Amino acid sequence: MEIVELKKKHVADIEDEIFVSYLNPTNPWNVLRRRFTCGLINQIRSSHNNISLIKQDISTYEEIYSQLSNNLVNLQAIQQRIEFSKTFKGKYFHVLGHFFSLYCIWKIFISLINIVFDRVGKGKLKFYV
Repeated sequence: MEIVELKKKHVADIEDEIFVSYLNPTNPWNVLRRRFTCGLINQIRSSHNNISLIKQDISTYEEIYSQLSNNLVNLQAIQQRIEFSKTFKGKYFHVLGHFFSLYCIWKIFISLINIVFDRVGKGKLKFYV
């Protein structure tokens, strides 16, 4: 993140330099210099291109930083889950999860058996109309 801040400071310095030395309308010498020099326009354009390149670098660095911070948060969450799975409560939830998954598979199997052998809806209660 220090690189981004250094580049932002560099952009601010270049913009201040352009404003103070070239674009300051209060200084009459700068007004005359802008009128009679074509090289000044090229300097402003080159420094503007330089600023745009630095700003592109800044946005790239900020995107990389945000992705790295997201990855760090994800890794910390995974590490916490691993540490939790080593506790008694974590092991208990792990076994309980296996039990309920087997129970769910059993219920699905019994439901399929009931549908295939047409055992659906044949209970003890009968409704008379």
